Amino acid sequence: MGTMETHLNLNMAARLLEAIGPAIIRGDYDQRPFPNEAESTDVFGVSRTVVREAVKSLMAKGLLDSRPRVGTQVQPVAKWNLLDADVMRWIVDSPNSDVFLREYADLRRGLEPMAAGLAAKLGSPSALSQIESAFADLKLAQSQDEKVSAIRRLHDGVIEGSGNLFYVRLQATMSVVFNRFAKDVLPTVVVNLDQYAAVINAIRARDINRAETAMRWLLDDESRSLEARRDSNPLADVRSVNG
Repeated sequence: MGTMETHLNLNMAARLLEAIGPAIIRGDYDQRPFPNEAESTDVFGVSRTVVREAVKSLMAKGLLDSRPRVGTQVQPVAKWNLLDADVMRWIVDSPNSDVFLREYADLRRGLEPMAAGLAAKLGSPSALSQIESAFADLKLAQSQDEKVSAIRRLHDGVIEGSGNLFYVRLQATMSVVFNRFAKDVLPTVVVNLDQYAAVINAIRARDINRAETAMRWLLDDESRSLEARRDSNPLADVRSVNG
């Protein structure tokens, strides 16, 4: 196979990946089997080589599994690689995104209070300065975009102030989810400056327990907003994350 043909196949495989991946996330194959290799070439109008490349990528992302005499099957959500950049992007763009946003909110409620406590214990002066700068911008923010930007920088500052490399890397990896969270959820949350001030004051005072508690209260408001979204859109729970 020549170099040009190889590049063409890889490009077509990437395009096929962008067609099949979101379809799996949406649940298009929940009630019907995934097409075999021969069927896929007909359905998508590509070669077997392209189909194999796309399927291989989707297997690496945990969305598909292929075995002899069994064929290619869509995997349950619990097996998806949720930290894969493509998978996260497909999820937040899907009709089922609210389900995953609630899971993300639960993750933050477990992680960020601990990060706030670590920031109170270990945070450097520069980390605290970043948090305070973001809070100052939040107080002055006029537009929704300005508020969301300041909130994001404040939370990022707390994570970075924790000094925990796993927290920092996870936050960066899940930035696409936070962007969707910021777009869909944060506008429905009434910004309580006193709660943000409580977090910052506790970190500044090196009060670990108070910092953790203040951050937990802050995130509880976001969770209530997500629950309100579910109450107004009960169909958002049609597809379980654990399914």
